[in-house]
Amino acid sequence: MSWATGVVVLSLVAGFGLTAAGWLTSGGIRSALTTSIGDASWDFSKSWASNVTIAGAILGTVLSAKILPATSTVVGSPNGYTALSLLFGALVVLAPLLFTASRTGKPDPKGPIYIGHGWAFLLASGVTLWAVLGQLSTLELVLFEAQHGKTLTLGAVLPIATVIGLAAILVALYGFRTVRLTVEPPSPTFSLDSIHGSAAMASKGWSVL
Repeated sequence: MSWATGVVVLSLVAGFGLTAAGWLTSGGIRSALTTSIGDASWDFSKSWASNVTIAGAILGTVLSAKILPATSTVVGSPNGYTALSLLFGALVVLAPLLFTASRTGKPDPKGPIYIGHGWAFLLASGVTLWAVLGQLSTLELVLFEAQHGKTLTLGAVLPIATVIGLAAILVALYGFRTVRLTVEPPSPTFSLDSIHGSAAMASKGWSVL
């Protein structure tokens, strides 16, 4: 297994493992998969895990191009780190689209009512956590390469690496708790309002991680 494949696979396992843990401890294992759920909203003031991934993709691309030696890297190449950063950045954009693509709709006088599904929420959450954990891991490797190549001192690398490691721990806790609380019955996200005898989704929906 190559180093790049290892980063992708390990972050995938971690992301979906956290999602599964939140789902399995929610107390609504079966209902979480089948119950309708409100629409997804990408609020930049709330979707901080997604924002971390996008910012990390930009930062990782810049760092790998500017501070890594072209021939004396230890783990991977600058182009490899750039590719990983772009991959994880693309995944976090893909995540809400996976949910949106699986929605069904109902006609309504005020406009179509879109209904998503619990299983699609879990899938989108898993992809989001996969992306953010993979991106943070890539940044850690870039810093390691920079320190090994003497383009950054150990004193400069350690504080940054510590912050990134702490961010990964917080993202893991945040993702686990968000998934568990979102699918835990009864949850406001899953609540349906009866309007003229028909079911309409809760207006607020849910925020992308």
